[in-house]
Amino acid sequence: MHFQKPRLIPYPNLSQNLSFVRYSHNSSSVHIEKMKIALALLSSLLVSQAKGESNGHEDDCTHGKLYVLDDTSSDVHVIDVSEGTLESLTVETTVSLPSAGAGQLVYYGVAGDPLVVQYRGQAGLGYQDGYVRFIDTGFSFDDHNGHGHVEYSSPAVYENAKLDDCAFAVHQVRHDNKVAIFCDGSYNFDPQVNTTVHVVDETKLGSSTESAIILSKTLEGTHHGVAIPVDDGHLLHSLAHPDRIDRVNGTTSLPATFQVVDNDGGVLHELSNTSNPDTHCSGFHGSAARGNTFALACDAVHGGIVIVDYDGQGSTYTSRALSYPQDDKYESFRIGSFAYHKKNSYFVGSYSIRFGTEFHLVAIDPSGSALEEANILTLPTTTSQCAYQFEVGKGEHLLVFMPNGVLHAFEIVDGSFNEVAKKEIVAGMTTCAEASFVAGIGQAFVATKATKTIYAVDLAHLEDGEMDVYESTLSFTPTAMTVSGFTPEAACEMKHEHENETSGVDSVVSMVTASVLAMACVFVLSW
Repeated sequence: MHFQKPRLIPYPNLSQNLSFVRYSHNSSSVHIEKMKIALALLSSLLVSQAKGESNGHEDDCTHGKLYVLDDTSSDVHVIDVSEGTLESLTVETTVSLPSAGAGQLVYYGVAGDPLVVQYRGQAGLGYQDGYVRFIDTGFSFDDHNGHGHVEYSSPAVYENAKLDDCAFAVHQVRHDNKVAIFCDGSYNFDPQVNTTVHVVDETKLGSSTESAIILSKTLEGTHHGVAIPVDDGHLLHSLAHPDRIDRVNGTTSLPATFQVVDNDGGVLHELSNTSNPDTHCSGFHGSAARGNTFALACDAVHGGIVIVDYDGQGSTYTSRALSYPQDDKYESFRIGSFAYHKKNSYFVGSYSIRFGTEFHLVAIDPSGSALEEANILTLPTTTSQCAYQFEVGKGEHLLVFMPNGVLHAFEIVDGSFNEVAKKEIVAGMTTCAEASFVAGIGQAFVATKATKTIYAVDLAHLEDGEMDVYESTLSFTPTAMTVSGFTPEAACEMKHEHENETSGVDSVVSMVTASVLAMACVFVLSW
């Protein structure tokens, strides 16, 4: 927990007024001027108090911590950025995971608490040595009627959420206080290793009496799909292509059909009619979730996105297709991934042709019926973006990091992209393989392997077109990074004790100020 520095409270210049009173020979004028001084003092008190109440820094966020993976070990290095200080970043502690994942750990999914780290396993073992670990970030936040207390402790692995049977974990989705981990399995191993899905209940993490893993489900065959937790204990997940299950050579690993199941495995809804674009998603790759609306990105043959809506009443699901732009110049283009944020009404998709040389981002209103030319942003290079993510705290700006080392910031207005700032972060960079990127809470970070450098970007002045960049040198080779520690609500919406004080240091200053000014008023009036 930290406190704001005491504010310096401005006082009126009293010397000239007191001199005027001292040498005046008109008693009524003296009385009037005394009253003016007293009123000035009281006014100063009221203004300073008003400033103290309104200057609560409500736009400030508690920024969490930065978690950086080591390229040569199974260590997760923790860097404290919670107070917003970005100069001279240093590792404060390290969490060590099983050595089997040395140099091959990954993060996948949006920043959040808890931290989820994945090791996909070795191909020669059918990826059956893969594992997933949930890490308690050490942050705690006690809400007291809209304000709260922040406390920090050392991060540690949750013992009741260890997954040691997850072959080739890729996609993870957080929703409804749950995390679904999709383990692709291994198609080429003999016998093939089936896909598995595991759901972890965040509210049970750390329990000494029960497992936080509330569902482990094996899906027939192996495929590269997704599972999404839905309210009321439901799960929306993909299904392998039948020919994939039968191991027919050349069958795609991407799914086309989905189903929603309840806690008991009962099927509540199916997306399985491959002749209707509203009820299937061929070549699926990429999902987004906000509230009870879910987006599934389909291939160019399908021609769009499938939007799945849940009514929240127990079992009613509907689905509909939202078509890609129909202009011939976008023929064979498809969305392959999404960026999304619970506070932003738009999903953003990466829109391109695989192995192509033209790359776009597209803003998607999930309540719409089709994507238009106005929704498309053409990227300024002939190679794809390295990363695109919403700023984590407020979700107002989309951050796009390009292979030339330039970071762009956009806001989405009426479905169109408006660039508000851009800055070269890594000079001379030419490929995405040279660096990793992550969006944080009012911050962003870029780490380069070759120079072991981390660039911390302060986003506080984006609206003014500015980004402040600070460089620090690491003692290890960084790979993937993520920011964790707070939900957006706790990070930026709640009033922290150190941001909205009515006690502590500022209260002492206010009490002393009030006492001094009151005594001054009495002194002047009785003079």
